[in-house]
Amino acid sequence: MKKNFILGLSILTSIAIFGMNSCDKNKKVKLNTQKDSISWALGENMGKGLKQSGLDIDKKTFLMAVENALDGKVGPMDDTTFNKVLQEAAMIMITNQQNKMAETAETAMNNEAKYFKELKDNNPDIKSTESGLCYKVVKQGEGRKAFSGGRVRFHYKASLADGKVFDQTYEVREPILTLTDNVFPGLQEGLKLMPAGSHYIFYIPSHLAFGPNGSEDVPPYTAVIYEIELIHVLD
Repeated sequence: MKKNFILGLSILTSIAIFGMNSCDKNKKVKLNTQKDSISWALGENMGKGLKQSGLDIDKKTFLMAVENALDGKVGPMDDTTFNKVLQEAAMIMITNQQNKMAETAETAMNNEAKYFKELKDNNPDIKSTESGLCYKVVKQGEGRKAFSGGRVRFHYKASLADGKVFDQTYEVREPILTLTDNVFPGLQEGLKLMPAGSHYIFYIPSHLAFGPNGSEDVPPYTAVIYEIELIHVLD
C-alpha cells in the first residue's frame, strides 16, 4: 500500500505542477471558511492540471474515486492493477507533453523561417552566412579583426524581432569586455566578422542564440537582434 501511495502521490504531484497557474475567482461559489478555500483550491488545481495533461478523464468516475478515497473505502482495483494504471497515465501525460512541445517548436521554427525570408527579401543590404546568421554593416571599421581567444570591448543593444529591447550597454553601463569565445555561437561568429571600429546589426536565429530553452527575457525558439559597436580588439 505504501508503494501505491508514493506512486499515486508522484502522479498527482506531476498533475498539480501542470496546473499551478492562477485564474479568476468563481463568483458563484462562496468560500466562507479556510476549509472551503483549501478544498476549492485543491480541487481547482487538480482539475486544471488534469485538463492540461491531456488525459481523457471521465468526470463522474473520477469524482466517485475521490469521494471513495476520502471516505477511506477500498477501491475496485488491486495494488498491481492500480500501479499499472498510474504508470500508464504517467506515460500518456509525458507523451502529450512531448507532442505539445514538438508542435510549439514546429510553429516557432516556421515563424522564424518566415521572418528571415522576409528580412532578406525586403533588405538587399543584409548579408547572410552558411550558418544562417544575417547581418547589416552600418559602419565598416579599419582596425584589427576579432579572433578566437582574443578579448573584445564593445557596446551592444539586444532586442527581439518586435523591437523590444531586453539588454544593452548604451546609457546603462560601460562597454562589455570579454573573450570572443565567451558569448553564444551567433555572436561569436558575428564578432569575428568585425574589424575594430565597426558597427554591425546581427539578426541571429534561435539555433545560434538561446535555442529551445530560451532565457529569462527570450522565449524558446526565438530569433534575437544584436546591434554591436566593436571598440577594441585586444590580445
